[in-house]
Amino acid sequence: MPVPSRHRSTRYVLAGLAAAVLVAALVAVYAMGRDAEHIQGEVAAGEYLVTAVVDGHVEELRVNEGDYVRAGDTLVVIDVAQAQTRQPQQPPTQAAAAANQATSSAERQEQLRGALQVLQQAKAGLAIAEQSYRRMQQLFDEGAMSAQNRDEAFANFKAMEAQLQAAQSQYDRLADGDGRETALHKTVLTAQDDGEVSRVCVQAGACVEAGAPLLGIQLMTDMWGVFHVPEHLLNDLQVGDELNAFAPAFKKSLRMKIFSLEEEDAPAGQEASKAHGRQGMKTFTVKARPIEKPDGLRPGMALVIL
Repeated sequence: MPVPSRHRSTRYVLAGLAAAVLVAALVAVYAMGRDAEHIQGEVAAGEYLVTAVVDGHVEELRVNEGDYVRAGDTLVVIDVAQAQTRQPQQPPTQAAAAANQATSSAERQEQLRGALQVLQQAKAGLAIAEQSYRRMQQLFDEGAMSAQNRDEAFANFKAMEAQLQAAQSQYDRLADGDGRETALHKTVLTAQDDGEVSRVCVQAGACVEAGAPLLGIQLMTDMWGVFHVPEHLLNDLQVGDELNAFAPAFKKSLRMKIFSLEEEDAPAGQEASKAHGRQGMKTFTVKARPIEKPDGLRPGMALVIL
């Protein structure tokens, strides 16, 4: 018996709806699968700051952004005398000038003793900073300390190294009879490690205060990948695990090893989870170093976990 045309139309509509629901479900599953497989990140690098150790005038700035420097290279020369002459002073009387000339040798000895005291303080500060950094590193290795606190201790350690080198340079120049007058008014800042000048915070001719940041130096031999991962995707991403990350700049995959996994602050974590359609779920920062670093890898380059 022939099926009425009205019934056939209803069947066609129902079949079409079922097909549409099936396609939508497949698309959703595919999208979720793609989302889980592709976690985006970028390359980061270690960095240390070069800071002014005295108030003064930047007489020379010997590097530019992008320059590669080696440990010991001169970066900045600060003229202390320029800062001193900017301070308002009363004109000396004849008697005072004579007294200053008569006591110049004693003043130099006093300045030398002062420089020695600064040097000894810098050595003590470096020893404390090194102990603190090593303790933080040990706690980090045991999983009891965050990477941020470890990195801050490392940055402080490198800053104290720079202060010690500047203090040693100042003392050596004062102790040397030749060019003693120049030594009183010059401070030379040098690179503590090989690296690339990532930022220049000052210009030649500027006046700076002690502690002011002058340059940022990136350690191009110490690079890693940073990924923001919702917690439901952490099953195969634990400290010590290896992963494959695709680098679009090279059009190839890099083998990397995870060395840090930390929960993110609420705002950043919510944004990353929302991007994966999991609002309210925690997000973690995963850091991994390349097992073999390809030539040309640079901070800021994109990475995608496959």
